[in-house]
Amino acid sequence: MRLDSFTRVRVFTHPQSTTPYGFRVGHLDDFLAGVIARHLGWSFYRLPQTDESSVRERWGEIPDYVLHIVCDFSFPVREGENVVVFDHHDENGGKCSVHRFVDWLVEQGAYPCVPALMDEISAWDVQGPQAVPPAHRPDPDMLTAILSLERVRDEIGLVEWELGVIYAILWALHTASSIKEFVELVFSTNSAGWIADTHLDAIQRFKEETLSRLEAEAEIQTSPAGVKYALLRTAPAGMTTELFTRLGVDVLIHPNERTPGALSVVRDSSGRFGQTPVSELVEVAEEQVAFRHPGGFLLVAHPPVTVK
Repeated sequence: MRLDSFTRVRVFTHPQSTTPYGFRVGHLDDFLAGVIARHLGWSFYRLPQTDESSVRERWGEIPDYVLHIVCDFSFPVREGENVVVFDHHDENGGKCSVHRFVDWLVEQGAYPCVPALMDEISAWDVQGPQAVPPAHRPDPDMLTAILSLERVRDEIGLVEWELGVIYAILWALHTASSIKEFVELVFSTNSAGWIADTHLDAIQRFKEETLSRLEAEAEIQTSPAGVKYALLRTAPAGMTTELFTRLGVDVLIHPNERTPGALSVVRDSSGRFGQTPVSELVEVAEEQVAFRHPGGFLLVAHPPVTVK
């Protein structure tokens, strides 16, 4: 489908998650897709629901001159429909959604080049943080502070950034040789860095209190096969790494943020089962599985879920 056949483009992705310290954040790949879309002058929306019926109801009839781009969630496209989908959740390995998106933009002549950092971003998003060398991994709080720069008008889901923030992020994206360097470069800018610093201070103030509460509420058990796991009452959002360290467990099980009634089963990708797909550590009926991340570190399933 040729981009130059349309006069307007709208890009859509999934909703953000709410962190325990109040900020709402997406993932690095859909965040960057939004930055690039806004840089190109396109609208970028976060949809509250991404099932087909909800999306189509939100869209209504798409005019012939408008192209809809779906990024980072699966969506069935009907024949003759002016919709393009960039998603990776039904495949093993490969490029993440924003990587596919940028590849397509370059092919269409709408973007100058694919940033060299995209390979590492794909590894981080598709396979998990363990696929990135430890020296290249960013400080998780600093990354969250950058992801929280995104502002959503909740009534319609439109995402907005100041132009200076967009330019700072794109400059860092094309300059950095690692995700860690990307994050640090954004913090070094005048346009985005001071906002990110403010958010980082807020994160660090509330993080200790939140982690202490999650730790106190955690129910720690050991499975018959010796897998140590923790049951949490609430989702830990972006603090799984810290909880693995504090609790000394191999697996975290907690309510999933995006699928009502489902549980997230997350392995410690830096631990002793870091190379084992989490689906091999638990017993769950296939019809109960809502989502299986191709990187192997996350399984979303409706209960019961039994650790082997």
